[in-house]
Amino acid sequence: MPTGRVLAHAPAGLGFAGEDTAFTEPLPSGEHPVRLSVLRCDDGSTRVATVRVDAAGADQAASWEMALRPGESLAEGWFHGTHVDGDSGLVGLCDAASLPGLADLLTDPDRDPNLLIGYTERERERLAERERRLQESARALLVAPGTQTAQEFAEAVSDSLEGELEFRDGPYTLLRLAHAIARTEDPGPPAAPGSRDTSPWFRVLRAPEGGELLAVLVDRVGPCPVWLGRDTDGRAVSLVLDARALDRPADVYGTEP
Repeated sequence: MPTGRVLAHAPAGLGFAGEDTAFTEPLPSGEHPVRLSVLRCDDGSTRVATVRVDAAGADQAASWEMALRPGESLAEGWFHGTHVDGDSGLVGLCDAASLPGLADLLTDPDRDPNLLIGYTERERERLAERERRLQESARALLVAPGTQTAQEFAEAVSDSLEGELEFRDGPYTLLRLAHAIARTEDPGPPAAPGSRDTSPWFRVLRAPEGGELLAVLVDRVGPCPVWLGRDTDGRAVSLVLDARALDRPADVYGTEP
């Protein structure tokens, strides 16, 4: 981190974030370790509970407070959260100095920010399961092209396709898609140049002009609070993003952690 000014934002929208969205209190500049706390459920599934950045070589945090941005203040019972991408469950962390290079890359109209960042191992597992459902529903529709099979196929592809059944040419459109899916092999997600896996839960994207983005899969729909840790001398030494995994009801995941 060139400046230690940490910015947290939904990765795909990071290109439109300003440097004023970085947290007011910086960490020391330099390279710092990032640690994830992962919850393991009874059914074997996992999810990220916290993302922690500790200043290298610094003392452990002795006190904690809400990490705030310029102009933010605290009110009882409220917190200022970091936006998480609602579709992917990803949250991005970067140094404010990296923002210009990342913004140029992520707002390039000839590139898709999600494909640039790439997919974590956990996301690729989900894509493979989705491909299995697509193949099954596509073959079922081709064998028996009825209203029920068409609806099941449309739901497997996208919720927005269900409306196709309301139009006369909708069933034919779904059949054409089913033919394309059932008779081709899924090539998998395209390679993401400049992006690399560092764990099953996050990826690092490096911009050609400089700057790195850490994209973490937290599976969170709502905002995440971020906590600032200080050592005994009051220096900022840690940041912890709380994915609020323990706040979520069991029916979100179907199991208790």
